[in-house]
Amino acid sequence: MQEFGFYGNYIPESKKHSCIYNLFTFYATILPYKLTNKVFLVLLFVAIYRNTQFIAM
Repeated sequence: MQEFGFYGNYIPESKKHSCIYNLFTFYATILPYKLTNKVFLVLLFVAIYRNTQFIAM
């Protein structure tokens, strides 16, 4: 089953990446309630940056 990440980038079938992606989507729904918006935006940027770097490799 194909999944698409940010900006329509294809997410390869990798257990490591799917685990990271699932954790990110999980925390993306939880974090705004526990952290300030600034911290969440920084974590969001880092997660997107790591996703693009992983896909580029």
